[in-house]
Amino acid sequence: MTSLAKQAIIDDLLTYINEELYEDGTTVDVDDDLLLDIGMDSLSLMLMVGFIESQFELSIEPAQITITHFRSVDIISDFLLSLKSS
Repeated sequence: MTSLAKQAIIDDLLTYINEELYEDGTTVDVDDDLLLDIGMDSLSLMLMVGFIESQFELSIEPAQITITHFRSVDIISDFLLSLKSS
């Protein structure tokens, strides 16, 4: 995938997180730690996984939902690109 594709994933994720998950004015940036900086809870994480599966037509196994793959939007985009390429 090209960097443009990565940027499109980042843009889609940031739009979803900032406009759908955090309607309270919380603003998430690409490198924010979703757990430590933002305090994302498990329900928000699962909603985001559902969005990702629908938006990007991917299937994410429960064992793949880890801090390693979901710490930040940048890390999530790299993880999704690796899923798309396999």
